[in-house]
Amino acid sequence: QPPPPQNELQARLEKERPRNHLDMRHRLDKNGNRWGPVIDYRISELRMSELLDDLCQKTLDNYTIYPDPAKVKGKAAGSHGDPRWVKYKGPGAEKGVRSKVTSDKAKQKHLKQELEGFCGALIGEHEEDLVDAIRSNRTAEQGVSAVLCHTISKRCKGEGGARGGGEL
Repeated sequence: QPPPPQNELQARLEKERPRNHLDMRHRLDKNGNRWGPVIDYRISELRMSELLDDLCQKTLDNYTIYPDPAKVKGKAAGSHGDPRWVKYKGPGAEKGVRSKVTSDKAKQKHLKQELEGFCGALIGEHEEDLVDAIRSNRTAEQGVSAVLCHTISKRCKGEGGARGGGEL
């Protein structure tokens, strides 16, 4: 199962600190008064860019395939030893997992590139809807997984609902 970018986006949203409005009053009118808009940071393009830029790359940088697929070839399908994407660094990382656990680095690199491409395409394809959901606070109410997986892209397996799971 691939690493879930929606979990990383949820973590980014939860780690956000309150920010001041963006003051765009850089111009002066004929009386010398500042003129221009003041934009609420919560709905600004800057916030959306900070949340979504490099989301896929940063998500995959924190994950690795574990355990080594070469070491579990004899295991039955569905066993605990099946290779899977595991978070090895950052908040929520599994203990005892290192980044260099797979012997097939070329395969892991190829899978990582494929997943990064899929993630980027998914975010790009649904960016406007995702931005609207963040701006309207639906992601805070329902959770990013529920909004991205079940409402916007409709590509997830598993349970939907408020803060519901779902795997892309």
